[in-house]
Amino acid sequence: MKNEEQLLTQSTLEKALSLVESLEGGDAKEAARLVAELSQCLEEDFVQEVGKITRDLHNTLVDLSEHKEKNLKDITDELPDAKDRLEHVVKLTEDATNKTIDVVEVCLPLGDRLALRSAQLLTEWDRLQHQEVTPKEFKMLYHGLGDFLAELKGNAEFLNKALNDVLMTQEYQDLTGQLIGHVLNLVNHVETNLVDLVSAAKGAGYNFTEKEKSTVLAEGPVVNVHKRENIVASQDDVDDLLSSLGL
Repeated sequence: MKNEEQLLTQSTLEKALSLVESLEGGDAKEAARLVAELSQCLEEDFVQEVGKITRDLHNTLVDLSEHKEKNLKDITDELPDAKDRLEHVVKLTEDATNKTIDVVEVCLPLGDRLALRSAQLLTEWDRLQHQEVTPKEFKMLYHGLGDFLAELKGNAEFLNKALNDVLMTQEYQDLTGQLIGHVLNLVNHVETNLVDLVSAAKGAGYNFTEKEKSTVLAEGPVVNVHKRENIVASQDDVDDLLSSLGL
């Protein structure tokens, strides 16, 4: 290829010198012929250079695809798993929240009853301290206080169990933290591979301009390929196209 380029450049230079001689000698016909040949040479040079760039870019993208195939496949396989993990985190969080709310809804009325009964007993106890109760009222206060203490013992045991349930429910955070950490690692892995992909594409000479971005978004996936004459369907089609151009 290098020898061909040198021969082509030498031939072009010789034609240019002949053109100068023809112009100096007043041979307009020969000059016109040389101008036409030079124009053809320049077109061939341009096509050849574009072909080289196209072939280099194509080969780079093919190599990039082969090198990244395994990583991209791993990512593709892991994404559904990451989705399942996040859905499991959502379910664990929802279940823990509902269970905590249920326990609180049961404990709040219990606390209200204890507060009300305590206030009633304190009032009677204050009257007892001031010797304002009758023997009958003292007997009622005595039995009422015993019943309250028994109820208080049972309620304390229930509250203790309920609070332990709430505490156990919060252990879901350990599991969800591990699940979210796994998903974050996957996101970082995807980000790294995408950065490598973009860097390699830029190294191959591809420029990510705003116009090209909007074109890609508007085009979308290629559908009905057999009806689109301006679209190549695969890497094999690209190879055939470049080969047909002699590249």
